[in-house]
Amino acid sequence: MAADEKPQPIPSASERSEAAVATDSADERGQSANETPSRGLERKRVSGSTYVVRNAPSDIVRSRPSSTPPSGEGDGPALPRPPRVPKLDGPVEEIVEQVERFDFAPVARRTSRPPSEAPRASAAPAPPSGERPAVPSSAASSTASSAASSAAPSSTTALAPRPSSAPSPRPSSDVHARVSTPIPPRVERVRTELDALRSPSIVPEAPPADPTAALLLELCRCSPGDVERHRGRLERDADRLLPELARHFPGPVWFDRKMPYRRLPLASEASPLGAALTLFGERAVPHVEALLEHTSPDVRFHAVLVATELGRPELLAAVAQLLLDSDPGVRRAALVAVEGLRASSTYPHVLAGLRRTAAATTVQQVWRVRSIEALGELGDPLALDPLVELLGDDDRTIARAAHDALRRLTCHDLGTMRMSWRRWAKSQGRRHRFDWLVDALADRRPELRKMALQELRRVSGHDFGVTDDAPRSTFVDAQPKYVRWWQSRT
Repeated sequence: MAADEKPQPIPSASERSEAAVATDSADERGQSANETPSRGLERKRVSGSTYVVRNAPSDIVRSRPSSTPPSGEGDGPALPRPPRVPKLDGPVEEIVEQVERFDFAPVARRTSRPPSEAPRASAAPAPPSGERPAVPSSAASSTASSAASSAAPSSTTALAPRPSSAPSPRPSSDVHARVSTPIPPRVERVRTELDALRSPSIVPEAPPADPTAALLLELCRCSPGDVERHRGRLERDADRLLPELARHFPGPVWFDRKMPYRRLPLASEASPLGAALTLFGERAVPHVEALLEHTSPDVRFHAVLVATELGRPELLAAVAQLLLDSDPGVRRAALVAVEGLRASSTYPHVLAGLRRTAAATTVQQVWRVRSIEALGELGDPLALDPLVELLGDDDRTIARAAHDALRRLTCHDLGTMRMSWRRWAKSQGRRHRFDWLVDALADRRPELRKMALQELRRVSGHDFGVTDDAPRSTFVDAQPKYVRWWQSRT
């Protein structure tokens, strides 16, 4: 150390703490580095929401004051408490009575009028300073308040500051007077055509004079199971009622086809007009055929339900066309309808048409794909060889659809190579499809076992105590049971 240098004194702990607090406060407020710590501490004490705490983990602690700071002289008067909102679901008279009890009185605000504007003639002279304004009598108060309420502006205008020629003196008391507004008179009569929500009330309609229209209206108001009691009237007026049913079909529905469902409902469970069409039997076939070609997918869907419940073989050709429909719900309903009409003599022709459509290269791709899907869903064993050859199609979309259809048809999965499927078709193609399904119960892949069980359950109506998530040994034990059931049928 040089001789002329003096030793610097070591600052104490309190001085170091004050210096740190001053530095932190100066950094947070964006002050310059040359400001003194005392100035920073002074500005910290002025703030209403920042406090300096000594000997704390953090020198500066921010928090909200525990009590509301006192209002200054320039604060406005306290606003009244908001009124209680009536219940909208209560009776009309109760709502009106609650509304009458609201206090709509605006708050008198202490404002000043500009010197350039003269005071209003109706305004009362201001009382001298330090005196409380005189309270008028009840009769005078009611008369004045009635006149004020008739010429009172809106709530927004009433709350606006009112100019005056000179600043009005502040009353000595802190309690602010409120302008009294009379309560509106009680409403003894309410319009009966409108309810409390200002919506039109339900007025009963007069029954139509036409008996056919009256019967149609009664059908539309029926619940599931109530259409049967109108069978006599339906049969008597069949000639006039059938065209009207087809024109208004499906009418009000009881089944939302947009929601997920596990099984398709019957037509008598889906709509009242569909239930009425099923009561006519064979006489409704021409009208149902026309509805199957309707432009609306909802109409086609409910028409397929009617065709399924009727079970008429004449409707198979029209329903089979919907296997290529653009709506997935209509295609699913058509598959169920075609499956139910399997005993019809037209059924083999339908399958042959699907095989031709799937193999034709001149047909649109989307129709080919839907035909391939239908062949797999219907379980056509004659489609095995065409589907194997479609695995090598140049269009890979067609090839993938053929692979999925083969898995659905056989409940086996040999990959996407035609050679493997050709060998399997050569050895197993002459066996019945039921045997393919029984063999698939022993497959090591759970999804194929589950698929085979669902098909066997649909064909035989028995599951023999096997569930979808059962172990593989349970599926293997069920194989001889299905074989015995099949042998008893053949």
